[in-house]
Amino acid sequence: MPSAKLSEVLEHLSSLYNSVDLRIACCKYDQRLINILTTIRFSDEHADDLRTKLPSPVQTEDFRTILCPLEVAHWKELRKDIASGKLEVQGTSVDLGVVERHIDSANCNLMQYRSSYFLEQDWPEYIATLNRPPDMPIQQHLERIAAQVRKLDYRDAYQAISESLRVYFSPNMNLANDLFLALPVYAKIEGIDFDDELVSLDLGFHEKLKDARLVVQLLTAEAYSGRSGPKKDGIVRTLAHCSGSPIERNFCQTKVSGRLTGAAFDDYLEVRMNYEGLEIGEESHQVRRYLRKYPGKFLGTDFPLARVLSRFLPPEKLKEELVSPEKFKGRRLTPGSSFERGVGWLLGISGFTVVKLDENEKLREPETNVEIGAVDIIAYSPQYATLLAVSCTMAVPSNEDVAKIKECAKRLGEEFPRALIRVIPVLVTSRTETPLDPSMKQGARVVDGNELSDLLEKVRLGDGEGVRTFWGLY
Repeated sequence: MPSAKLSEVLEHLSSLYNSVDLRIACCKYDQRLINILTTIRFSDEHADDLRTKLPSPVQTEDFRTILCPLEVAHWKELRKDIASGKLEVQGTSVDLGVVERHIDSANCNLMQYRSSYFLEQDWPEYIATLNRPPDMPIQQHLERIAAQVRKLDYRDAYQAISESLRVYFSPNMNLANDLFLALPVYAKIEGIDFDDELVSLDLGFHEKLKDARLVVQLLTAEAYSGRSGPKKDGIVRTLAHCSGSPIERNFCQTKVSGRLTGAAFDDYLEVRMNYEGLEIGEESHQVRRYLRKYPGKFLGTDFPLARVLSRFLPPEKLKEELVSPEKFKGRRLTPGSSFERGVGWLLGISGFTVVKLDENEKLREPETNVEIGAVDIIAYSPQYATLLAVSCTMAVPSNEDVAKIKECAKRLGEEFPRALIRVIPVLVTSRTETPLDPSMKQGARVVDGNELSDLLEKVRLGDGEGVRTFWGLY
């Protein structure tokens, strides 16, 4: 993961920024306002434009949030305030509790995708965090103001802070940090395709980064891991030499293509973007990941379990269990149990880790034991950080069925408060008709018998891209 000091990132990228989005959550304590969490996010937009998008601030007797976008010229003053341990904002003084913070030397890590800090992240960002005073009783303060924010329809202080500051903030987090800084790099690798020695990249970038250097390199596995080994073919370009088209404000999109020869299945394709010595983009994967998109060449290599299972269970028989479970004449299983087993097998050979819950299918409220709904199968993809909460039915699905599995998925999603793992509610039926309200399907995946057949065929052909598209994996 690329990293740099805050001062270095600003030295290279300061020309991109027009404003600083400053947000503070604070509470009264000992006749003063003390900081709970402060976020500072640089932006290419002007402060007036950011103000039009702000949520309403939260204020109670002992707690408040301050939302104050500033023009970037105020950064020097803000930086001094942080170093002094006290923020002066909108006529209000907020005590940070720590003096002589060396903010310029704070270490920033480049987060390519969703970070574990900010809720919205359209571009890769350099993220830095600073620690709160070790003696600050943060948990006590949050518990003290919880009752006050509940009167404003927030679940607790964590939710009020998360929604107002647009950050991940929960009781499951390490609360040692009290200041987040984010500096978007405004350059991203949106897509990579590689086949028949032709590599194609989709890039997005700010026009001020047109002199950024793009390096595409083939590496042996040994070279990629840092051991001795030769680099292979490569492409070096500057974004200025890539034909781009404007998309909004000062941003462009472009496609870069070139040939790389001598690629082996276990080699790595590494893509980097560098601006004046600062890393602003990085992505690397094994060549096999890209070649899997072409099942005609590597038939079945995407789903080895499917090939092995076919030696024991012909695909035609599995299809029958999925689309006509009522015909199943097994000695130990009912048609319903057979259908659930078939769905579990299909998910397993599709690349998911599968747990069939059987008689443990009921999801209940932990405190009252009231039943929320039933989940027949949970399936997880580590590669795409996606969990499926699956309910199976041989009947025509109802709106109530969809509502229940959506609620179950929502509750399971609360196990991952930072939203780093997606939880998708899935209702699977062997029937081909699904007369549901369109609104009920929003936020859920309803899979009928025809789609089960299609998915099984994609797996049989080794169509990895088709399976990933089917489940929305990215």
